[in-house]
Amino acid sequence: MRREDSVGRLLTGAFTGLVALVVGCGAVELTAVLVEHRVERQLVTEVQPLRTANAELRTVLAEAQAGLRGYTLTGDERMLDTYEVARSEYGLAGEELVRLGAERDAGATSAQIDQADDWWAVAELQRQAPPGSDEAAGYAVRGEPLFRAFVAANDEVRASAEGRAADLSDRVDALRWVTIAVISVLTVVAAVVAVLTAVRTRRRIVGPLKAVVSAGVSINAGAAVNAGADASAGAAVKTGVSAGAAVKTGVSAGAAVKTGVSAGAAASAGVSAVAAASAGVRAEGGFGDEARQGPAEIRAIAEALDAAARRTEEMRRNEELVVARLHEIDTVKTDFMSTVSHELRTPLTSISGYVELMRDAEPGQLTASQERMLDVIARNARRLRDLIEDILTLSRIESGDFRTMRGPLDLAEVVLRAVAAIEPTAAKAFVGLHAEVRGPVPVRGDSAQLDRVLDNLLSNAVKFTPPEGTVTVTVERRGDHAFLVIADTGMGIPEDDKEALFGRFFRASNAIRQAVPGTGLGLAIVHTILGNHDGTIDVRSTENVGTTVTVKLPADELEPAFSGGKAREG
Repeated sequence: MRREDSVGRLLTGAFTGLVALVVGCGAVELTAVLVEHRVERQLVTEVQPLRTANAELRTVLAEAQAGLRGYTLTGDERMLDTYEVARSEYGLAGEELVRLGAERDAGATSAQIDQADDWWAVAELQRQAPPGSDEAAGYAVRGEPLFRAFVAANDEVRASAEGRAADLSDRVDALRWVTIAVISVLTVVAAVVAVLTAVRTRRRIVGPLKAVVSAGVSINAGAAVNAGADASAGAAVKTGVSAGAAVKTGVSAGAAVKTGVSAGAAASAGVSAVAAASAGVRAEGGFGDEARQGPAEIRAIAEALDAAARRTEEMRRNEELVVARLHEIDTVKTDFMSTVSHELRTPLTSISGYVELMRDAEPGQLTASQERMLDVIARNARRLRDLIEDILTLSRIESGDFRTMRGPLDLAEVVLRAVAAIEPTAAKAFVGLHAEVRGPVPVRGDSAQLDRVLDNLLSNAVKFTPPEGTVTVTVERRGDHAFLVIADTGMGIPEDDKEALFGRFFRASNAIRQAVPGTGLGLAIVHTILGNHDGTIDVRSTENVGTTVTVKLPADELEPAFSGGKAREG
């Protein structure tokens, strides 16, 4: 009986060690998840709001400066609307920034607010001065270093927040690697212990089996009992390790539950097999009550593994909720842009429709002043419509819904349509427009998207070219590529602005200074469209001399269906 007692103590000690390892894995995973959750919560509730508030304050002052500058240069009191709105928003934005930075960045945020207050004081004096006067110009000069000081303070807060975000991200990454390493070591240890337990248990069972054989049990029956006991123990251990590995690698909650259930079922199956083997031994004169101790211990281990799997599943579910929240925050901006753009379309369509109805009135019903006002409304409605279309296109690009349907077409015809559409605008601006089309130039592309490319590039060329300037458009085929060149004699692009030329919402500094209208989205959209067409765009520009834009697209070997594609309405 001593041998059976030794086997019982061996199984108890071995499986107690396995349970400890499994619980240790759960504890390590729990600790890692809790720490990661705390770090990510700090990132979401502290760092990101601080960065947003800091950017919002900078936007408020930038809009105020732009409105005040426009009023000083033009004397148009409507330009003060932007200034006044920004002035009304400043207090709330400043308070929010100070509140969010009170714990870690109190000094930097307070310094930024002080710089902003100094600029506002000078800006208010500039607003009260007569537009275009030397007094207003003097205040503008005084305000420039103050605004730069504010920008420097704003950059300092932004750099601090970004540093904290990077530090938190590094901590999360390091924690994940440490957790993976610890869980991997514990898994290896568990596997080694399982193998040793199986080997030692088999050796200790051989003696009782020989005693059973000497008592009259056949060798085949003894071998069957031995194999059943070995298979049961091995299956239970392997199932437990598999359940821990499934949770460790981050399976879904449902899969983790199924894994836990499978572990329990496998352990129960092992218990049944060992119990059957014990019954067989007892039938042949067996080992008494001590033979039933093994199955009870296996059952306890299966229950422990099940409990550990359930606890780890709950931890994993919490982690998945945190990750989902981060993805949700990442898509808020895109969803907001798309929603607002769609909501603006309906009233804008009504405005444009009523303007057209009023302009179609009988001759003499509208005075010259009313005609001019309707022209202003129509022009600004078109600008808003173009802005909305740009925002919607940008939203589709960011969400991955922007698709290109390429087919055969003649790039020369696309260019001629675009030139015809922009001719009235160029004539009204007294800008010479010349087209040199050496076609046909067959390519494979999306006619509507290429129309958009031409519309953006030509409208930019005309918009940034002063009266009496010229815009020249050339399209031709060179070897395996089609080339489109648009050259103007406009204001050009400052050298420092060229690197960010294709960024979203980017506008050149000289265009901002001269209050040239625009959104800064056109070239970003053009760059994306040309990328979808396997094409490239190159911009060469000299400030106050002009700009040359070169577009290169793969040429089509076949003659395109020239009837395809509609011309854009002017």
